[in-house]
Amino acid sequence: QTKAQDLAKISKSNKMLRKILFACLVLAIYSGTAQNEKKITYSLSDCIEIALKNNLDLKSAALKAKTSEVNFHQTKNEMLPTLNGNYDLGVSNGRSIDPYTNDIINQKLTFSNAGLGLDALVFNGFRLMNSIKRDRFQLQAAEMQTEEARQELLLAVTLAYIQILNGKDQVELAKARLETTQQQLDRL
Repeated sequence: QTKAQDLAKISKSNKMLRKILFACLVLAIYSGTAQNEKKITYSLSDCIEIALKNNLDLKSAALKAKTSEVNFHQTKNEMLPTLNGNYDLGVSNGRSIDPYTNDIINQKLTFSNAGLGLDALVFNGFRLMNSIKRDRFQLQAAEMQTEEARQELLLAVTLAYIQILNGKDQVELAKARLETTQQQLDRL
């Protein structure tokens, strides 16, 4: 099962890397073909900032961490006592039964009822304490997964940026070789 999860992660990161490379390639081609437009050059930090701001996988991991945080706080709040109160007021006209004397009366009767309840958990076999520990660990795991997604994104962007720089250097090298070859051809 862990091998399948590892393969799924590798496949997911490969897909993400392909998307980033494709976007960078399209950006490089577009900036190379647009001669009249102002060239925009992105530094590595600019690319990382854009990726961190717009990556859906990272946003999804952050939302999962937020959900785990809410679950953790909700479980902690279950240890707090609950206080409930109610108040009823009633008016009866005509023939009715007096709720205090149980006699039949023919008059207007106003009655009220108030209640207050406090519910506190005393002991339940450490179930709640274990649930809090479980949710705390799930929160820590979700935060670590968010950081893992962030680090993977930084690595993918950095690798894509380096590959683009390498590609540009190879283009310059090919141009220099072409020029050298052209000079040799002219000499011959």
